[in-house]
Amino acid sequence: LVSVPMYHFTEFVIAVIYRPHDATPGAFMIWHSREYVTAMTVAWIELALRWWWFGYLPRFGYFGGPMSALGVVLFAMMAAMCYGIRAQAMRECGENFALQIEYSKRPEHQLVQRGLYKLVRHPAYMGWFLYVPMTQLIAGNVVCCAAFTAVTWRFFRARIEDEESVLARDSFFGPAYD
Repeated sequence: LVSVPMYHFTEFVIAVIYRPHDATPGAFMIWHSREYVTAMTVAWIELALRWWWFGYLPRFGYFGGPMSALGVVLFAMMAAMCYGIRAQAMRECGENFALQIEYSKRPEHQLVQRGLYKLVRHPAYMGWFLYVPMTQLIAGNVVCCAAFTAVTWRFFRARIEDEESVLARDSFFGPAYD
């Protein structure tokens, strides 16, 4: 109930701070696609079905075994850490960060090579990718955890390929990006 809306709210706030011209209601990405809304709906259905069939909420089991409240807290802390990676990457990018791939280089656009970007090529994507399964583990949604991880992997694989082809163009950063 808290993790996903808070993620999207804070992501929007970061966008407002660093990219106010991009911070429109459409940038509040909790409703960004039919696929995303479908995935969130399926996650709620898995949670409800498990509760209906087995009579337990997330704190009482993965694969039918016991899980303490401590387990839920640990997954929540891991989710917060993963989101922290994304938020820090967005902060380090500043005005260079965009929620959508930019296909034209802006005059003020710079290649960020400091902080997390010095260590990881796509830290904002990494933070999101690691955050996604944590939200489902908090809820105890084993099926959605696996499905969300697979779908997110496919999404970022295609997105990174597209984004890197743009950034490697001579009209963008060219050899500096490579």
